[in-house]
Amino acid sequence: MDTAALLLEAASRFRTADVDRAHTIYLEAFAVALQADRMATDGGVARVASTVAAALPSGRPPDARELLLRGLSTAYTEGLAAAAPALRAALDAFRGADRDRSAVAAWAWLPGRIAGELWDEAAWDELSRRGVERLRDAGALATLPAALSVRAFILLYRGELAAVASLVDEIRVATEATGTDLAPYAALVLAAGRGREAELTALTDSTVERASARGEGFALAVIAYLRALLYNSLGRYADAVAAVRHEADPSGEAGLSTRAVSELVEAAAKAGDTALAGRALQRLTESTRAAGTEWALGVEARNRALLARDAAAEALYEEAIRRLASTGLRFELARAQLLYGEWLRRQRRRGDARRHLMAAETAFEAMGADGFADRAGRAILATGQLVRRRVDDTRFDLTPQERQIAELARSGLSNPEIPTRPFASPRTVEYHLGKVFAKLGIRTRGELPAVLGTGPGRGPGRGPGTP
Repeated sequence: MDTAALLLEAASRFRTADVDRAHTIYLEAFAVALQADRMATDGGVARVASTVAAALPSGRPPDARELLLRGLSTAYTEGLAAAAPALRAALDAFRGADRDRSAVAAWAWLPGRIAGELWDEAAWDELSRRGVERLRDAGALATLPAALSVRAFILLYRGELAAVASLVDEIRVATEATGTDLAPYAALVLAAGRGREAELTALTDSTVERASARGEGFALAVIAYLRALLYNSLGRYADAVAAVRHEADPSGEAGLSTRAVSELVEAAAKAGDTALAGRALQRLTESTRAAGTEWALGVEARNRALLARDAAAEALYEEAIRRLASTGLRFELARAQLLYGEWLRRQRRRGDARRHLMAAETAFEAMGADGFADRAGRAILATGQLVRRRVDDTRFDLTPQERQIAELARSGLSNPEIPTRPFASPRTVEYHLGKVFAKLGIRTRGELPAVLGTGPGRGPGRGPGTP
């Protein structure tokens, strides 16, 4: 009997005597099954969902955990569209349950991940930030890396790769201190986002064997997705298709995630396999329509434009840019601008193409997304425009400790507060901040948000909505 099955059996024993404990164990069963993904045995997440659906009626007003259980069980028995209202209610309950300390274990990463599946930028950002902060405050180093890993993905889509680099350093400190063996999700995100193939390959080579031995199918799914993202950034569309081709199969258990499906639409369309791209688009649309957010509909329009013709394609690209520009997702917006510019170049509208391509290149450069920046640069050259020589971004010349201190200072922590993290003293913090200021060419901590690429209070520390 696998771990999820054991947890289901344990939860059943508390259903009448201790409903709160039963619900917590059911959430743990979902967490285990979701982590196993396609490598799960004994029915996997589908079995957990059907068991929980039959066990849930409690005859009392549902709390955040029960709402989340209802949404998850519905998602894996009836589909995301049927589950979306319950999942949204659960996220609202978690966002409002500031004092529910008993929910910390689930809050740390699962609600944040569900917010991602619902394409809910605000909930993902807030819940992942709160989960990280709660675990930091509690000194829960063993569970902190999982919460930091979930946060890394939303920071990627926001174009905050410097902040992802800081999370990578913090995860390293926590895992070395506790001996936690977790797939290096944040490091994988960072390598793919930067377009660093050698780094991603080294990470995946060392991760696949361990994840396979542990039955951690989610890690293998993440690796496939991030490989496709990297190959799309490098313009190697056939390789991207190979990485995630299976995501077009509607009979496969892909969980709730559709990020890989979006990569497959772009890769297949660019590779000329419109039939495969069309099947992937259909799968993507099931998720984006159920979510209905500006993020979801913007990504859908961006992908739908790849398969449209003439005026319809242009209208869809403009819709994608308009929707994504209304969010804080700079990485997603720049990808829409890049695709639109590439399309305009093929339409021989070189002036219009350069405008969008140069906007995309500038944005990717500011993020440190070198793969996509180079792809935009190649497209600009194809329009006959010379591309200025790029220089390395000094944000990434900081040492790991300097980068982490800079991010904590950027988030609003004072020098005396920062040593509650893995640092020695306020004097040490002051010393490292002095080196950070010198490297970045600034004089005060108030300049850090602009240099590191985000607004005040939007980093991994305290900010709006953080308790």
